[in-house]
Amino acid sequence: MPDIMPSSSHPTLYQDDLDRTDQLILRTVACYAVVFAAARCHRLGIPWQRPSANRSFYENLFTLAGLADSTTGSPNPVKLHSFRHFAMLNADHGMALVVFSTLVTASSLTDPISCLISAITAAYGPLHFGATESAQNALCEIGDPANVPGFLEQVKSGKRKLFGYGHREYKRVDPRVDPIKKILKDLAPGSNPLFKVAEAIEAAATTDEYFVSRCLFPNADFYGNFVFTSMSVFPLPVAASRAAEVHNLVLVVSNLR
Repeated sequence: MPDIMPSSSHPTLYQDDLDRTDQLILRTVACYAVVFAAARCHRLGIPWQRPSANRSFYENLFTLAGLADSTTGSPNPVKLHSFRHFAMLNADHGMALVVFSTLVTASSLTDPISCLISAITAAYGPLHFGATESAQNALCEIGDPANVPGFLEQVKSGKRKLFGYGHREYKRVDPRVDPIKKILKDLAPGSNPLFKVAEAIEAAATTDEYFVSRCLFPNADFYGNFVFTSMSVFPLPVAASRAAEVHNLVLVVSNLR
């Protein structure tokens, strides 16, 4: 295996042929989707579908991962459009941790695959990609809107943490929240009882001096987790399904030039 790794066999491969580097960056992103799909199919015991050059990246992602409509064999157009929209909201959002990690790794002139591995490793924690899953888990623990007041009291006393609230930059509601809510209207998350829990938390926290004075408002993870649950992506780690940020890495790693 080490012999086929560029760092061992040809350390300057990606500096000698920059056009080839661009091609391999795109292949790396495509492989990321294949790995996610393979993991989901294996976990659920569902048949593996072959990718097609005639499909877009997200169409292939849905089809390979068994997220396509069982009657048509194609992705549900509403879900596909919603996922693309959600992807753009995440990818076009400044220098997130995955991008920073990629830049740091790329600064040593390493190969694109190693850059992607570095990004995924950094993103896996509960304070980045894992925050979406952490928000979902917290909502599951609360279980019912009636339990929200007690939960918030525990948060204020320092006994619990409210995932999906607050942002390192925004001292108001995350600007992605409203677009995500519009996306969710098409996905009808109202049938998910946890969505009512989320709405109850926002309604209570918005008028609570503890949260308002500390500028703690919903961020993209708070409602973003419902995009994934509406598409039956859970309980796979959300880090595997956030292909949106990977698209951003294509542009970043291309700065190896």
